[in-house]
Amino acid sequence: MQWLVVFAALAMVALTGWMDYLISWEMNLFLVYSLPIVLVVWKVGWRSGLLFALLCAVTWWLAQTESNPYQSSFGFELAVFSRLIYFAVLVVAVATVKSRREHDRMQIERLERAQVLEREILQASEREQQRIGRDLHDSMGPHLAAIGYAASFLANDLRDDQ
Repeated sequence: MQWLVVFAALAMVALTGWMDYLISWEMNLFLVYSLPIVLVVWKVGWRSGLLFALLCAVTWWLAQTESNPYQSSFGFELAVFSRLIYFAVLVVAVATVKSRREHDRMQIERLERAQVLEREILQASEREQQRIGRDLHDSMGPHLAAIGYAASFLANDLRDDQ
């Protein structure tokens, strides 16, 4: 599955670079380069995302080398570097969001598991209370009945003795 994602992302980078080369500076496709980076970070991992960030910066550099509006090569190199920094920050941001989402999902699973365990404990407690109640009824009932009869006989005997 990951190789398919990487292949699709490579195709997206190549297509975006080719379109960027054809369009030149007329329309900025800079943000379109973000799509394969986000895809790779989300599906493959942040290390592969960093490689794609570098690949996208290099592709943007190659697409704009011939027709950039900068007066000096330093300005163009600075623009390429700023793209690389943007793409790297994008990788970190997407990886952070993904990590936070996974952490939240695991926290929800833990809470759901705790709720299930709490329900099981409550049910076990209720069953144990019912069992104790039955045991008390079954064992104490005859004793209490016998004590009641004995008290009744004793009362009758005491009345008869008076």
